[in-house]
Amino acid sequence: GWMKDIQAFTPEDCVAFYRQHYAPNKATLVFVGDFDEKDLLSAVQASYGTMKPSRAKALPLAPEPPQKRERRLRFPQPTATDKLAIGYRAPALAEPDHAVLTVVNEILFGGRSSRIHQLLVHDLELCSETQGSIAPFHDPGLHEVWLSMRAGKKAADALARFDAELERLGREGTSEAELEKAKNRLELGFLQGMETAQGKAEPIGFHHLVTGDVRTVFGQLDAYRSVRSEDVKRVVRAILRPSRRTVVHVVPDGSVS
Repeated sequence: GWMKDIQAFTPEDCVAFYRQHYAPNKATLVFVGDFDEKDLLSAVQASYGTMKPSRAKALPLAPEPPQKRERRLRFPQPTATDKLAIGYRAPALAEPDHAVLTVVNEILFGGRSSRIHQLLVHDLELCSETQGSIAPFHDPGLHEVWLSMRAGKKAADALARFDAELERLGREGTSEAELEKAKNRLELGFLQGMETAQGKAEPIGFHHLVTGDVRTVFGQLDAYRSVRSEDVKRVVRAILRPSRRTVVHVVPDGSVS
């Protein structure tokens, strides 16, 4: 949001928002571990039983119109080097192509051996850092990319090389070894996150709220494993194309030497 909006909030606004949205019928409780069910339900009743439900209704959201052309914005900031923030329109978490795009993101940005890190940081030395992530939302979100330039390097050069690599991935796809490495990294991260009670509870609750079905969390690994090179090519060509993105070019404003 904007600072002017935050500064306009009153204590009454905050109280009304809390009462409207922080109510028992708006909450999801997830319990994981060794507990007595009867004692636990009694504790829940004692904590929440007297609280009144909220009558707030979900606001209807109109579908966003399709983006037909690339959007660009130049944004001066107190930074020493140029940076690029790129957002591609991406599918919602429950859509099948979200898993494919997650694998694509791992191929492009997953660690020091990933394509974009090797190309822009290691080989060409245009960037000092590269990152990519996908919004896990109920509604369609963004595949976000961040490229931080090295001193004296041009953002336009990095973007041109990045686009050329996307075009190559969309045209040629990926080798079985590269695809398997990306899947293995995703599987390892998923299983490591499930090692603790909290690590199990959080994704269960998150998927219940976002997709409406707790089973989707346990289908993630199968979704990743089923991705093929043809899926990678299709999704790159369909989603990671200039007409679906907004590019914010952060430029030094001269305040940082």
